[in-house]
Amino acid sequence: MKKKLLFGLFSFAFILAMVYQFTPFTFATVKITNIAPPITSDGDMPDSSGCGGVERWSIKVFTDTAAHTIDFTPKATSITHLCHIDTPKITTTMPRFDSIEDSTYVVICNILEKLNESDSDCHLVLTDGNDTMIGEIPDPNCTSVMASPKVSEFVVCRHWVDSVIGKSTNTHVSIAPVKVTGVAFLDPPHNQTGRARNNVELHSIIDIRFAIPTSIKNSENKILSSVFPNPNSGKFIVSFPRGRYSEIEIYNVLGALVKHEKLNSTNSVIDMPSAQKGIYFYRILLENGSIGSTGKFIVE
Repeated sequence: MKKKLLFGLFSFAFILAMVYQFTPFTFATVKITNIAPPITSDGDMPDSSGCGGVERWSIKVFTDTAAHTIDFTPKATSITHLCHIDTPKITTTMPRFDSIEDSTYVVICNILEKLNESDSDCHLVLTDGNDTMIGEIPDPNCTSVMASPKVSEFVVCRHWVDSVIGKSTNTHVSIAPVKVTGVAFLDPPHNQTGRARNNVELHSIIDIRFAIPTSIKNSENKILSSVFPNPNSGKFIVSFPRGRYSEIEIYNVLGALVKHEKLNSTNSVIDMPSAQKGIYFYRILLENGSIGSTGKFIVE
């Protein structure tokens, strides 16, 4: 019995040895590579939610460690001025540049193009007729954007753009002038559409609206202020509650400011001797600078 068992084990071992010797074994080779996520048109890499970016992204959405230095009080300026600010050499890893990227600006401009970026940003090409620059609104649905202290503003801004311009890319935007408020940002140049000569952007935009009112609620017009006579020849009286309002701005239908005057009584006489016939819009500002009343009148 033992002899049979030993013979069987010897035979099994012999067969294994022969198989090992004559059978060609093939071993799989595993190649390890570092494959980066695709770079977006903004030079950023998408976050875990499939949108947003990486390079200087926290600075764009105000979640970087220096975000507390941002002054969110808007400074009135122009695109031409912003495009001529001296800027440093911009790198993708530089921290917030506190002499530029800690300021919020408001400009009156036109929108030339609206592009949907692959990182889900809403990319607007802004112009004042002389220069162009970029303004962008992040997608509030991105994981990295939800942590921003201004995510609610992004929601409102995206809704405004989608409602007025549309959700699709539009390379020939034709709407009335807009008032855009945003924080300055330095973006490394990578052939962005509409980029400023010094690579300054408003990124991110935290408020966008028409520069002049395009529709007026009659109830607001009757309660808060009134213009009479209306129509008029360019000379009229604006009536408003005592002690609340400080100045009036008047715009033509093209959005150009044609009159800016202080109000010093409850019934101020406004004279526009060179006003052409047509429709004009006005807004009366409160003492703190906010809009208290809007309306329109006709010059015949």
